[in-house]
Amino acid sequence: MRKKDMEKIKLAKVKNELESFIFDTQDKLYQEIYEKCSTDEEREKIRTKFSEVSDWLYEQEEDAERKVWKYEF
Repeated sequence: MRKKDMEKIKLAKVKNELESFIFDTQDKLYQEIYEKCSTDEEREKIRTKFSEVSDWLYEQEEDAERKVWKYEF
């Protein structure tokens, strides 16, 4: 039981870190320096992917299996 509790805590921490990363990065996309270094199309593509990840994150069950996956832009 203790192991299961630790897994829940780890999962909650990872979800929180991912959510924070998404919000921080989306906020940065509107900053002038980032707008100068990217096109509207690139920023929109990033926003769309982050939105998909955010939606997926909220759909996950608390006891969902943790998997590592790689996404390339």
